[in-house]
Amino acid sequence: MCDILLSTYQLSLFVLSAFLITGSVSLRYRTADRIANEEIRGRSWQAAHPESRSLNSAPSRGRPKAATADQCWPKENFALLQPPGGCPEQNWGTGSITHTLRRNSTVPTDLVSGVVHGVHLTLDFCAHDANQSCLGTPTPTFPAGAYCIYQYSGIVTSRETSSHLLNHLCPPGFKWSWLAIDDVNLRNKNAHNGQLPQGEFFSFSTVQYFCCREDGDANQEIVLPTKKDFILFPMNSTGLCQKVKGMTAIKSQIFYDTSDDSSKANGPPSEPDFPPPQYSVDVPKDYWGQGLRVSICYYTSQGGSSGGPVVPPTCWPNEDFALFQSAKGCPSGDPWSPGYVQHTEGHNSKVPAQIKGSVTPGGLILGYCSHDAETQTTESSPNAAGRCTASNTATFQPGSYCVFVGYINSTNIFDKSCPQDFAYNWFVIDDVDANNHNAKNGTVPEGEYYDFSTVYYACCRDDGFPSTPISLPNKEAFVLMPSETDRKCQAVIGMNYEYLDVFFDSELIESNLIPLPPQPTIQLDYVIDQPKDQWGAGMHIKVCHYTPIA
Repeated sequence: MCDILLSTYQLSLFVLSAFLITGSVSLRYRTADRIANEEIRGRSWQAAHPESRSLNSAPSRGRPKAATADQCWPKENFALLQPPGGCPEQNWGTGSITHTLRRNSTVPTDLVSGVVHGVHLTLDFCAHDANQSCLGTPTPTFPAGAYCIYQYSGIVTSRETSSHLLNHLCPPGFKWSWLAIDDVNLRNKNAHNGQLPQGEFFSFSTVQYFCCREDGDANQEIVLPTKKDFILFPMNSTGLCQKVKGMTAIKSQIFYDTSDDSSKANGPPSEPDFPPPQYSVDVPKDYWGQGLRVSICYYTSQGGSSGGPVVPPTCWPNEDFALFQSAKGCPSGDPWSPGYVQHTEGHNSKVPAQIKGSVTPGGLILGYCSHDAETQTTESSPNAAGRCTASNTATFQPGSYCVFVGYINSTNIFDKSCPQDFAYNWFVIDDVDANNHNAKNGTVPEGEYYDFSTVYYACCRDDGFPSTPISLPNKEAFVLMPSETDRKCQAVIGMNYEYLDVFFDSELIESNLIPLPPQPTIQLDYVIDQPKDQWGAGMHIKVCHYTPIA
């Protein structure tokens, strides 16, 4: 595929060179036929996907509105990802790019204006023209630092264009870089509309052009407009969000679930940050493989009213619940207490290294973390250091995930002891009878613990999409469980996740999950080929292990 693309680039360069000799070629220049074809393709997409929002995010029209002095960006050509609240000012141009990928792409929609519909990922952009009007004195240049923006200009270029020209198209102090996204060929509906970052747009791949700089310290504050939220990219070398005076930075990721052979970053001396590419394939080579995570830095004004997200919560929801314990331990704080359950199982049981536990000659031991709402320090707690307030305490948001019942509440009714908007469920582990040494200690999930079997009580919800990130404390590792409905890990802002498997080598007849339709259930699979009524030997419990994005 790469040989074909390179041949295409070389041919394009030959054709474009004639234009470049006589003058600039507009990026928005299109023949009548191409305009007609793109408009037909756009209408066809919208007809086939009426539930999606319009891809035609057209450039602003009419006389540009002047920005106030504190909104004035440098008088340069550049582009940024668009936040949900819109571009920094109405006179910025807008556009959108749609990628046809695999089904597991994710975009943090509370930080980025974008959407995932099945295999299609659409992102919106803001384009700033050097000639845009601005009241007052604009910022003269971009400050020194360690960050990236998109390249934007009116000149059609390719990677074969001389690096001197490509660097010249970046604002002063920046150098050119590029990122290739290998879109999926089958039923491809790639599309692009409006004013966009510089790049190369093919039916089955997309090349994005960046401008990056590393002439300053990411930890030293720089000055940029703070009236509205905006998005930059961190440098690969530091992995840090550039500090901006008066702004809080939130780091997150966009995951492109790409095809399997040509997602690549290049363009020395710098490139956007992805730490390093985390591929779905087992043995990625260089930067080629399936799946590409690109880090972003979202900036929101401290105490501002931009409509953007608040600082990520530091306290967990003030609810009773329990989780599998990460190998890194339980989250810190008084509400959390650890516990362990020992199951007597066969010799083939397995516990992933990321989960607290071990496989023993007679079974397995698993660690848990229980959260007690009564011990959580709140605004009413006397002399409580590090109080949990309404502004820093998370709530369990709509999504597709499960937790364990932490405590039976004052109703003494099992199925009314889940956090709000979760549904109660339970499953049975049929432990081995012979030489049984089941045991538990510490604080463990609510359930029924017998000599020869264990019943776990679970709480699940599937009122949202796993690809839509939810907000939870994101400074420490933790574990959630996927729901049976979607069988995917719930995306969480600021967190990487791994989809893992805990295997109980249980007995033949009683490892069972009994759902209470239409409630969601935790995800489990069976080892035997044709289990009947969910009864069978062996039990796989799927778990999602989350770690902070570096």
